[in-house]
Amino acid sequence: MLFAENQQQTGGRIHYVLFNPWAVRSNEALNSFDSPLMKLLARAIYAIVGVSVEKAIAPITHLIDNPPHTALSADNARDFAQIG
Repeated sequence: MLFAENQQQTGGRIHYVLFNPWAVRSNEALNSFDSPLMKLLARAIYAIVGVSVEKAIAPITHLIDNPPHTALSADNARDFAQIG
């Protein structure tokens, strides 16, 4: 329903957003190395700079509910961090 309402607001055109969530703490990211040392290093780095999957998808759900006015926009997680 909300998608249909947004389609009316955008004149029926689909708007695209290129979004980079940066470092997301997921099992795939944490287990992508074979070396135990690299796994340990990856876990340490993601513990410092990584965000949870739930936090990483919040800007995406916001963009679905509030599509941008331009046909194509790009941003990264740092810029979306201020979305309420």
